[in-house]
Amino acid sequence: MKVYILATFLLFAFKQAPAQRYQEDNKVAESDLFRVTIPIKNDFKDQHIKSISLLFGSDTLRLATVRPDSTDSSYIQNNFLQSAFASKNRFYDLGFEADYYVFKNNYPQIQVPKTPDARRMKFAVNGNIETIKHYSISEIRMYTDSTTFIYTHGYKWNEKSYFGFPAKYKENLEDVEDQISRDMKSSHSDVSIDSVLVYEAVISLTETEIGRTREEEFELKRLLFGRESAFSTVVEKNLKARKINYYNDGKSKWTAAILATSGRPFESKIKVYVRLNKDRSVTIKLPRMLGNFTGD
Repeated sequence: MKVYILATFLLFAFKQAPAQRYQEDNKVAESDLFRVTIPIKNDFKDQHIKSISLLFGSDTLRLATVRPDSTDSSYIQNNFLQSAFASKNRFYDLGFEADYYVFKNNYPQIQVPKTPDARRMKFAVNGNIETIKHYSISEIRMYTDSTTFIYTHGYKWNEKSYFGFPAKYKENLEDVEDQISRDMKSSHSDVSIDSVLVYEAVISLTETEIGRTREEEFELKRLLFGRESAFSTVVEKNLKARKINYYNDGKSKWTAAILATSGRPFESKIKVYVRLNKDRSVTIKLPRMLGNFTGD
């Protein structure tokens, strides 16, 4: 079967590199962009998925974005955090263990497609002079009926969050890790080593009665990855504990996500990565960056 490749070359100065909706300082003067679109079927195993984008930096897969079919309002309503922002997608920072495990678990069928070689391209400049430009893969966009490979020239990867800053824990997470580790040792439970759990939580903003100021609240929602066990029981007990989430005066130990454009806090989801190590110590990690306006 003959496969037809539609290649379009766009040579222009542009202000936003393909991955810049996730990073802040990715402006490169007079960068070049080269697209190759291949009409090929992609089976996402989920009728609600419209497209999946894989983003690269220095030829390394860095991020993934799963976009739903926005016409299915009931699916959007039931599966995404509702906010004032119409855009909904699932963002995965593949350098953050929680996102990596959840993405691989939810989309095991997604493999990085074989990338057409377009690293060295010759172009005529000023009519006669020939120059060679080196391109690197920047993004792969997968649709149900095609896959588009996007290459860039002169693009430098930057991991700064473009949307803003994710929700953060104000205190030292090591104290929470130590508490969970102590509880596990005292429980004498026989839990398999290297247990990994990923939880979904929401950092919400509530109006207080005095002064109408807004205050953050942490709510543990569900287990996204891992299995229920004595370890998960201990972890959930600690993550829900009032002393973990609030100071003695009742103020929250969490800060909400911050919008880059306005500096205002907003409600968002976060993933909480918890690992029981071989030596029975515990590691907790929170998101490194904010990839959309809901934290999904």
